[in-house]
Amino acid sequence: MTDSSCAHLLSLAGLLVAVSSAAAGDSSIRCDGGIVQIGDTRVDLLGKCGEPALRDVTLQETGVAVVGNGPIPVDAVTTTATVEQWTFNLGSNRLVQIVTLESGRVVRIEGGSYGYDPQRLRASRGGPPCDSSAIRVGDRKLDLLAKCGQPTALDVRREKRAASAAAGDAAAIQFTTVEIEVWTYDLGPHQFIVIATVEGGKVVAVKYGGYGYRR
Repeated sequence: MTDSSCAHLLSLAGLLVAVSSAAAGDSSIRCDGGIVQIGDTRVDLLGKCGEPALRDVTLQETGVAVVGNGPIPVDAVTTTATVEQWTFNLGSNRLVQIVTLESGRVVRIEGGSYGYDPQRLRASRGGPPCDSSAIRVGDRKLDLLAKCGQPTALDVRREKRAASAAAGDAAAIQFTTVEIEVWTYDLGPHQFIVIATVEGGKVVAVKYGGYGYRR
């Protein structure tokens, strides 16, 4: 592999990282204690907005390897960062705000659907079951809790995903570890079991099983 090819591959590797980390979103969130912007710290967020309705913490591993004709990488870099997703329920008249922090700093702010009356957030399995059709792709975790409460079962797995770019006789490959949750709802003997796959705090797939068992 020539020096020019290697340099081009390293630039492609940087592009892979930049594209994968970029996401559309808002630049700030207004709370009772002030405005939080991209780049602010966890302490700023907590001090101005208080405790979120939901807080998810994952350890995300990202690696980039430049390989030539053989199986051994020419160059490789791996980073591990603590990624947190804070969900703020600001009431039924305002949009839910989802703030992502990486290594203690705000890196992304997104608006969701309208929020919920706190009394509607069923934190336990008590109360009447929801309808199986209520859970949809695109729902956030807060939506699931508001509609159906805590799941009957919650399973977590981690997947390693790859993206690549090529130049000449070499390629740059980026690996990212993604945490996936599977929320399973047993809604009783008269409804189908609902299996919702959640990635990045959002429902990405909904499947149905047989009739439930809960009485």
